[in-house]
Amino acid sequence: MDPALVGRDRYRLRLLGLCLCLFAGAVVLYWPSLGNDFVWDAEYLYKEDPAIRGLAQLSTVLTTASNTQIESQGQQPATLQYYRPLSKSFNILMHTWFGDQPVGYKAVSIGLHGLVSVLVLLLLLSFRAPPTIALLATVLYLVQPTHTEAVAWTYSVSYLLTAVFVLAALLLYRHQRPVASLVAFALALLSHEMGIMLLPTLFLHRGLVERKTRPRDFIALLPFVAVTAVYLVARVAVVGSVPVSDTDPLILANTIAIITQRYLRMFVWPDAPVTIYLQQEFAGFTAELLVSYLLVAGLLLLAVILWRKDRADLFWLLWFGLWIAVSFNVGKLGDYLMAEKLLYIAAIGLCYLTAQWTFRLLRPRAAIAALLLASFAVVNAAQTWNRLPYWQDTATFVAAALEHEPRFYLAHYALADQYIRKQQFDRAAVHLEEAVRYNPGFSLALNNLANIRYLQGELPAAISSWRQALQADPTNPMPYFNIGLALRRLGQTGEADRHLRQYLKLEPNPPPEALGVLRSVR
Repeated sequence: MDPALVGRDRYRLRLLGLCLCLFAGAVVLYWPSLGNDFVWDAEYLYKEDPAIRGLAQLSTVLTTASNTQIESQGQQPATLQYYRPLSKSFNILMHTWFGDQPVGYKAVSIGLHGLVSVLVLLLLLSFRAPPTIALLATVLYLVQPTHTEAVAWTYSVSYLLTAVFVLAALLLYRHQRPVASLVAFALALLSHEMGIMLLPTLFLHRGLVERKTRPRDFIALLPFVAVTAVYLVARVAVVGSVPVSDTDPLILANTIAIITQRYLRMFVWPDAPVTIYLQQEFAGFTAELLVSYLLVAGLLLLAVILWRKDRADLFWLLWFGLWIAVSFNVGKLGDYLMAEKLLYIAAIGLCYLTAQWTFRLLRPRAAIAALLLASFAVVNAAQTWNRLPYWQDTATFVAAALEHEPRFYLAHYALADQYIRKQQFDRAAVHLEEAVRYNPGFSLALNNLANIRYLQGELPAAISSWRQALQADPTNPMPYFNIGLALRRLGQTGEADRHLRQYLKLEPNPPPEALGVLRSVR
């Protein structure tokens, strides 16, 4: 028998064993999350959203938005319009299989994370990284604490799907399978908008890794450009284009510097069990801004050095920057400045460079380098394990989020909703008042606060809050209905009926419990 063939078979068996171990590692690490409930948006999506109920919904995934407007803040929708047909199809299929039980969804997320980790190993090996470095970098990636948001929160499954197809596309491209790579790229785009970042990644790969820099060398990437163009046309036709930041250039530069610094810091050590950074622009000079600019300057200097000495490492450094760049669209991405799940793909570059440079610095002492990296992985695994209970349910999650960011008005509203369900109205009122304090035009919070005051017999205060809710959002039907009920109690029948008629205009299909009141409307 040919010794070369025997050696190749042994290598494949060892690689298969490593892949199985990585997958098993993901299962073991995230096993406790199987007992967690749905959290926040996932609770609505998988328990109430009609858009994912029934296989018949699959027929419209290409022609409708992929998110449901869950809440309105009084001025604008709470969420951007998404175009994620594949992720929506995946949610429809999961709901068909698992219904309202969270364990199945969470098992799928854990399995996807295991698959992504396997693809990370295969990709790093395809770059001819030494097996020990590739394995340790992948382990660092698997246990990275910032991945908790993507893996433990079932609402983030689109990030896991995107990672699978992005890594598959790049791996297939490196193995000279252009058609299969193109298909995987298209699937990444249909999973999440950030899949589009693979296109500049491929251009960087062509120039830095393949060392092909003449214009004609990039002709091979034209099919990827064409697929991107088709996707963008489809997205604009269905949900419109993504708004682009119009922030002052200096403020935008300040904010990007701080976002970059925070993501690097979070990679090394997360800021909190649940990290939320609200939408914010940084105009004034602060110590954090100075540190951020010094860090960015250091990264730019490092990039210049790597350009001269090691362009493959430069590729991985720029990989990090590209995949967090979605958060640089300051002022146009809703209520959040940044979220940990944006590190899910970006962290691959940092994990590889951490392993690579640790071995280089300790070149004569490879065993010590491996021990240091293994220790870092153990510490990170412990952090990830300790974070999982914070994703136990909505109340636990939002309470932890408020510890990190007390101004997070949506978390106050969500926690108040949990207290209302338990009929703990006094505690709910405290958080609704905080939500209104941080966002005075928050119509839903004003409406619920008025409901509590109504139940407590404070009719004038309740009516005042309902009127504030209408001023914030005249399209919210519930305040009209509630004011109508309250005015009837006060004997103001004509004014009450006027509000109830307005409710019917905005809500032509009222719930059964409201029909008894509405039948008597003149």
